Parts: sequence; C-alpha cells; structure tokens
Amino acid sequence: MPVEKKKGISRLTYSIRNSWAGFIDAVLTEDAFRQLLVINAILLVVTFGL
Repeated sequence: MPVEKKKGISRLTYSIRNSWAGFIDAVLTEDAFRQLLVINAILLVVTFGL
C-alpha cells in the first residue's frame, strides 16, 4: 500500500514538473497554442490537487 502511494506521488510530481517545463518553454517560444495546452494541464493538476 505505501509503495503504491509513493508511486502515485512521484508520478504526480513528475507531471507537475513536465507542466512547468512546458509552461516555461511555451513562454519562451510565445506559442499561444502550447500555452493553452499547458494552462489546461496546470488547471487539471490544481483541480486534482485540491
């Protein structure tokens, strides 16, 4: 049970890290479509985080 929870948490932090990497990348490239995708991803993470 604790192993599964740890796996889930590491997967969550991994997805958050990917979201931030994509967010920074989108800001640097100023790609509006990518920004929209990243904002949606962040909103999903925030929604499931609460």
